[in-house]
Amino acid sequence: MGNLKSLYLVDMKRLSELQDSSPIAWIVAFPVSNERNAAVVDSSLITSMRCTNNAAQTNNVSSETYTCSCRDGHWGLACQYDCPGGPIAPCSYNGLCNKTTGLCSCDPNWRGNINCTTCSPGWHGIDCSVVVQSSNNHTAAAFGHGYIITLDGTGYNFLGNGEYHLILSQSFEVQARLVTCFSSSSCFNAVAVRIGQATLLVHSRFATQEEPVVFAHGKRTYSLEFDIGPANQKFMFIRSSRLQFVISSIYGVQLIIRLYDRYLDIHLRVDNQTYCQTSQGLWGSCNFNSYDDLSSRDGEVVTALNVSQSYIHDLYGKSWLVMQKDSLFVYDINNYHEQRELYGGGYALHFNNTGAQTGEIYSFSSSDITIEFMVRAESQNGTLLSYTSTKMFAVVLDSGKIKLRYEDTILDTLAVIQTHKWNHIALVWSISTRILQFYHRDETGLRVHSRNFPVTSSVNLFQPGGILALGYCQPAPGGLGIPLKEGFIGQIDELRIWNQKLDPFSISANWRRNLGCSTRIQNLASLWKFNEGDGTVVYDCVSSAHIRFQSGVWQGPRWVYSTVEIPHFSVDIVTAYSFRFGSTWINVYRTCYDLVFGSSLTSQYTMLNTATLWFYHMSCVTSVTRSSHHSDAYWALMAVSDFYQLFAKQSSWYAKTLCNQVSVVNFPEWYGQNCAKHCSFGLPDNIRGDSCVCMKGFYGVNCSRECPGGYNAPCSGQSSCNNITGKCSCPVTSNYTRDCSVCTPGWIGSDCSVALVEMTAIQTTSRAKDLEQHITQHLMELVTVLKPMENST
Repeated sequence: MGNLKSLYLVDMKRLSELQDSSPIAWIVAFPVSNERNAAVVDSSLITSMRCTNNAAQTNNVSSETYTCSCRDGHWGLACQYDCPGGPIAPCSYNGLCNKTTGLCSCDPNWRGNINCTTCSPGWHGIDCSVVVQSSNNHTAAAFGHGYIITLDGTGYNFLGNGEYHLILSQSFEVQARLVTCFSSSSCFNAVAVRIGQATLLVHSRFATQEEPVVFAHGKRTYSLEFDIGPANQKFMFIRSSRLQFVISSIYGVQLIIRLYDRYLDIHLRVDNQTYCQTSQGLWGSCNFNSYDDLSSRDGEVVTALNVSQSYIHDLYGKSWLVMQKDSLFVYDINNYHEQRELYGGGYALHFNNTGAQTGEIYSFSSSDITIEFMVRAESQNGTLLSYTSTKMFAVVLDSGKIKLRYEDTILDTLAVIQTHKWNHIALVWSISTRILQFYHRDETGLRVHSRNFPVTSSVNLFQPGGILALGYCQPAPGGLGIPLKEGFIGQIDELRIWNQKLDPFSISANWRRNLGCSTRIQNLASLWKFNEGDGTVVYDCVSSAHIRFQSGVWQGPRWVYSTVEIPHFSVDIVTAYSFRFGSTWINVYRTCYDLVFGSSLTSQYTMLNTATLWFYHMSCVTSVTRSSHHSDAYWALMAVSDFYQLFAKQSSWYAKTLCNQVSVVNFPEWYGQNCAKHCSFGLPDNIRGDSCVCMKGFYGVNCSRECPGGYNAPCSGQSSCNNITGKCSCPVTSNYTRDCSVCTPGWIGSDCSVALVEMTAIQTTSRAKDLEQHITQHLMELVTVLKPMENST
């Protein structure tokens, strides 16, 4: 409600005179939820809630009926008792104290005693942060939100950012890339393999509707199957389905890569110890000693008994970063602007004469407000942002200068945009003084420009209920006299609206501050992180003023990786790793428990110990609390199925029974009522549900066969491929081969569109014209010679 701290006043005397049939209702005009709500209170509740959130001053419980809400660390009817660990550290910070019973509900890794001070069986370390799966048959995993299991069975969580060695040996190497994802977390989005001197890279989808990217020996490839590596240790690469890749050899090594969303999971089994006995990296080595897998690159030995999460994050994990000269990765693929070094910006929107806008926005009040955002311009002109209610206000670029426009009035800020660099722009509007303050800070942070503009109009520049547009001007109903600037070219990220007038010090502090969505921030009315990275909506994670891409004349912008230099996480490291993250974790806990321990899947994993199952349960909770998508709970179940399939050398993939619970975009090839049908390179038919719709370039009942010419250019781009028979309908000019790749005799050209007979005719005609010109020239020369002779006679 802006700066209105005492919004309501209740007269308790008059309230007590009312009857139960006379409810009291408050109508809030513009709440944070962006909706009009009514709160109704029954008069019978006037005697309740007399207890504050402070612990009771006395141990005596009053006979008068009331409800006491206890602070953390206290319990009882009057909050008169201390929880185990005391009010300073209830449940030793490793669990949740029940406010009624005083009992601790310990985190899964802290259940060695009732007070949450001892590790659960199978968990180790100073802070119980490491689990040991013994034995694990030299099966390693890297999945979900930075969850890792080493070759000897040590499991831990690492929220890194960058390229890391998973396994490093003389002849075999696996590198993985961790990137910031969702809310203060990290996910794997690419994996690279070196076999001898041969290299292979698999990059996950940049958007869920796109294809993954594969590079072999530094060049992009679309082959589904090929050999890689020297002759004496040859590996086979196979893309086995739409979401899975397998790299294996007859020498006892198998690597499985599975796509999920825009990320991927990686699993490895090594039966030949020559590949891993002395290996190093985040997957350690396979020497049958799970307690030495957490040694850093510089040789610091920390066992699973005395390890801590801070050691893993600050020392061990970072020590296995890949040096640039050793990197196997390729960047700036598909114009997503991905760079090797990324910060906490996640994603941004790139505008190129495109636009996006909110609906009518009520997240802020009709009082003082502040609007701030990051912009990286690639052009000298265009509209960055506009807000339109009854009048129009905009921030525009004019020959590189940043100007403010209110209707047809243009205010020159005298600030110059830094192109191809990130600029921080803030607007502060004081409705009482009617002064608009402008702030501009360049990428270095050393140069700050500000100006104040008195506004003589009585209209509120930012009246609630207007439309916020990015990349273009949304004209006011009355129209404009001066033409609008053309569309903006560049990137926008980290847009915020505050229900208060920020001072210069606060604006300076916000310049490189990563604000999060998991906790409420005072007076923050709207926050657009632009970290969706996919789809056509930018969500306001504070209110419901979501930004939607435009269609028609103004096409939508596109997602790119952001290079804004802000911290990777919006929370501290301890919170980022916390099991009890956000406000929904309790409900998520039950959902994941039912999936991991309450489903029939658990009975299949007979060789996994209880601690390992809890490790996957914690991964499940992390996936949901960080993404806020309950469907992501199934990510961990698919990961444990991949692990167990390699670990136990099972032919069955147990998670296939979940096919009707998981989005088809992220679920493997199983579908149907009993999940018994197979669809390798396609998606189940949403309408019929009993058939498989093939991806481009595939055919057959199960979409398991590749069209002639390959899936990237089926039928060599000359015709479509029949999705049942796989036959190309080659045109007559290129039907010499079944994949339409060779021109029919008599036709040439890249698309076989030029007939040789026409060329012959053209050449003959050309020669005839040349001969005609040659004879004419000679006749003219002869006439020139004969004419003087005729005159002389």
